[in-house]
Amino acid sequence: MKNTLLSKSRCSIFLVLLLLLQGLWCNGETDNVAEMEKTEKEGLYNAIQGFVGNSWNGSYLYPDPCGWTPIQGVSCDLLNDFWYVTDLNIGTFHDNSLTCTENPEFRPQLFEFKHLKSLSFYNCFSSHKLITLPTDKWVNLGSCLESLEFRSNPSLIGELPSTFGDLKMLQSLVIIENGISGNLPSNIGNLRQLKRLVLSENKFTGRVFDNLDSLSELLILDLSRNSLSGYIPFSIGYLNSLLKLDLSNNLLMGHIPEEIRYLKNLTLLDLRNNNISGGLTKSIEEMSSIQEMVLSSNQIGGEITNINWEKMQNLMILDLSNLGLSGEVPNSLSKLKNLRYLGLSNNILTGNVPIDLANMPCVTSIYVDGNNLTGVLNFGPGFYRKLGRRFKAWNNPNLCYIGELMSSEHAPLGVDPCKSDVVSGSSGSKSGLRNGPGKVQEQLVWIPALVKSKDINPDNNSSFGLLKHGINGGLGRDYIRVETWLDVTVVANFCKYRVSSIERETEVDEDKRVHHLNPFDVSRLLMDNSQPGYLYTMPSNFTPSSYLELLRISLSRALVHFYPLAGRLVSVPNQSEHSCYMYVDCSKGSGARFIHASAFDLTMAQVLNPDVNASKLIQSLFDLGEASINHDGHTRPLLSVQVTELKDGVFLGVCYNHSVVDGTSLFHFNRVWSRIFTGTFSQSVPLPIVKQPDFLIGRVVKLPYLTPEEFVIRPTTEGDLMGRRFQFSSQSLKKIKAIANSDVKTSRPISTFQSLIAFVWKCITRARDLNPGDMTTCGLPLNLRQRFNPPLTNEYFGNYAIKAKATVKAGDLLVNSISWAATLLNNAVKSQDDRSARDIIKQAMEFGPELVPPTRTSRSNDVIVASSPRFDYKESEFGPGELIGYRAGCGNKGEGKVYAMLGSQGHGSINLEIRLVPQTIDALLLDNEFMSFVSLNNSHFDFVSKM
Repeated sequence: MKNTLLSKSRCSIFLVLLLLLQGLWCNGETDNVAEMEKTEKEGLYNAIQGFVGNSWNGSYLYPDPCGWTPIQGVSCDLLNDFWYVTDLNIGTFHDNSLTCTENPEFRPQLFEFKHLKSLSFYNCFSSHKLITLPTDKWVNLGSCLESLEFRSNPSLIGELPSTFGDLKMLQSLVIIENGISGNLPSNIGNLRQLKRLVLSENKFTGRVFDNLDSLSELLILDLSRNSLSGYIPFSIGYLNSLLKLDLSNNLLMGHIPEEIRYLKNLTLLDLRNNNISGGLTKSIEEMSSIQEMVLSSNQIGGEITNINWEKMQNLMILDLSNLGLSGEVPNSLSKLKNLRYLGLSNNILTGNVPIDLANMPCVTSIYVDGNNLTGVLNFGPGFYRKLGRRFKAWNNPNLCYIGELMSSEHAPLGVDPCKSDVVSGSSGSKSGLRNGPGKVQEQLVWIPALVKSKDINPDNNSSFGLLKHGINGGLGRDYIRVETWLDVTVVANFCKYRVSSIERETEVDEDKRVHHLNPFDVSRLLMDNSQPGYLYTMPSNFTPSSYLELLRISLSRALVHFYPLAGRLVSVPNQSEHSCYMYVDCSKGSGARFIHASAFDLTMAQVLNPDVNASKLIQSLFDLGEASINHDGHTRPLLSVQVTELKDGVFLGVCYNHSVVDGTSLFHFNRVWSRIFTGTFSQSVPLPIVKQPDFLIGRVVKLPYLTPEEFVIRPTTEGDLMGRRFQFSSQSLKKIKAIANSDVKTSRPISTFQSLIAFVWKCITRARDLNPGDMTTCGLPLNLRQRFNPPLTNEYFGNYAIKAKATVKAGDLLVNSISWAATLLNNAVKSQDDRSARDIIKQAMEFGPELVPPTRTSRSNDVIVASSPRFDYKESEFGPGELIGYRAGCGNKGEGKVYAMLGSQGHGSINLEIRLVPQTIDALLLDNEFMSFVSLNNSHFDFVSKM
């Protein structure tokens, strides 16, 4: 009996163990014990080492590259109980991605993965060493590879291998922003499975291959931003599955082929910036699905009325600017019920502007400027209130509006009011009209700075102050609608936005409530806020509410360490001395400002356009476009964060009060906030030192003023500015540095950055065409922390930066070499040491700090550099997707301001955003010496196309 019970007990235990093992198997727990074949693993390691260097060996991976500790950028599938590589991504996709060495190479093992489906390279080939694509191995991947991508590889040169035509299973071929040149290989037509073909922003020449008829599965064809010539092939008509066709920014000629009528599924047609002629073909009427048609800047010519626009009911964007079109504006355009953007600028259109254009329910932008339109604009005030500056009709000398029917606030910009004899007569009369556009006035949209969500009541206009500038209620108690915005080519059309406050996660200790400002802090009271902005991709599974909640929580926790940013400025007057001193009350106010906005008409490409003339558009992405100086921190938040949802991404615009932080402290805050947001914050992350250094303890900075009215000056806007972003590759910078050091007799060479700024200073001075006796100054930003004795660490919170300046006559700068100018700047930097820094502090304590004047837009003789390429914005990982671009706001960007940042090419490249009056920018673009060092691949800054 005992033996029987024991036997039954053992049997029960065995059954339990068996069931447990079965459960583990069914739950996939045994998958991790799978191995990778030895040849597959060795081949993977060898292939990776070819790109990242032999120092990488993968020895830390357990049990293998696809086990519990997989390689970032490598994916595998389990086949017959073994792991096989299916996806391989090389380059700086993420912080922990496989980063390429300066001498990457394609090793044979790369072409031996029999199950590889996706292969991509991002910013891998960007060093001084030029690499060409291998030509004879791609056939080995012909039976498996489905996606092949090369993005942002400027050192990848040569022609596309004809063996790409052997990749029979390929569905996606993407080659963007590389140095690839030569003709497009015709055997791409062999890739019958291809659904996406993107070869944009390379150096391709020759004709578009004409055997497109075999690519019947193609959905996206993008050959933009190359130097392709010849005609658009008639075989384009065979691509009857095509959704997007982009041939813009090439040298194509001839007419739009009639066969385009067969593209019944096409939603985007972009042919801008070519040499296309021959008039508008009626075939475009038959593209029934077309939503965006951009044909601008061609030589098309002909009558605009030849097309029955009413047939194209799905059109949302129609840009026919600068085509040489003639005739009257067709009334059939007003029948397009979905049209949002209508661009007819710079043609030779005549007649009246149809009043029925106002009846289009979705239209937000109409541009008819630069034509020969005549008569009276008969739109009512509601039309101008709706479109605001997105209606442009200037440079039509014989066009006017009825001034008596509306206030000047809502009048069309650049159009004169009709004289009384014209208004009383027929609308088409040309008598008595005044020539020339009126002066364009800036219109600002304003809401109060210090309000929480619960305090916003759109139904109560009194709570919004300047609501007459275009803000109305109607989206619920927490939201307000903006009907008019600012004058930009592509408008940030905010559907809604919400304002709230972010407080610290914990209260500030009483002994930390007061944060004293140092002399360098106080000197910046009249400057604008600092405004870094970050652009992120939008993942397919993006959930705004979850992302915003994580962002709020991480920001609240970051403010625990950087607690002055959640406070307010306080002034303490001293009547007997007629002075005042300022500090940050870290417990005052409602914390940082947090804004959630949406601008679904705006795309990432438009935000990152290198022509930064749309400054008002960019400014609207920071603190809702509200302009403020640092002194306003008495009543406004010292930190503002605006999250704007775009059509295809998310923009994070941050405003910091520059009297509280300099660039070093700003990026330190970003780094800590990013680590908290991503969950990688640890005790090893250095925290700020929020206290005065020993030599400032007990010393109070006083201003020799009693009230703000005695010294506060606002920025002026005497003239228009233009901006342009220029990219200097590492190769160009090495050449400039060599030139700058050619005549220098010092123990240490002049730095790359000083050499570049000396070169830019000279070129801008030449472009300004100054008199030889005019004085010009160049200022370089300089971090003083390491120049004190003993030195301060970079964790010291606040402003410890100045401008190292050199001043000379313009004539001397122009007749001497770049080496001479670079030596001046180098000496100015060397002169800033512990003694000079303490002299500045001593003068400020005795007489008050010298206040940096506010931003001016009038013409200047100076070049003042801000920020530094040493600040790595890529550390700012607090977005929903991949960080692909950086765009600063308009704060502190007066005439002659040069904003320096890390280049998009990496590996020592530098980008400069330069703001000057228009005629100086034009002259700079025509300066052969300057442009010879500028990277030609400059169409988008830090922008990777995402299809």
